Amino acid sequence: MIKSLIVIVLLWNGNIVLERLPFKEPVTLEVCSEMSDLHRTAYATYRGNIGRSQGWFLNDGRGLIQGYICD
Repeated sequence: MIKSLIVIVLLWNGNIVLERLPFKEPVTLEVCSEMSDLHRTAYATYRGNIGRSQGWFLNDGRGLIQGYICD
């Protein structure tokens, strides 16, 4: 069972941040993946064809979401 969602964020200064979001109760991998999608669409906006850049840009301007880990 999965106890937390870890969002991988690449900051503009080159640092990688792992943001751990614990669940109140353990969940399945499927639920964790769904929560990742909900989190990504709530906190980031997809932008493509910006020069060579594309991806999920954080709405607060800190950087990009690179992926997630269900832990």
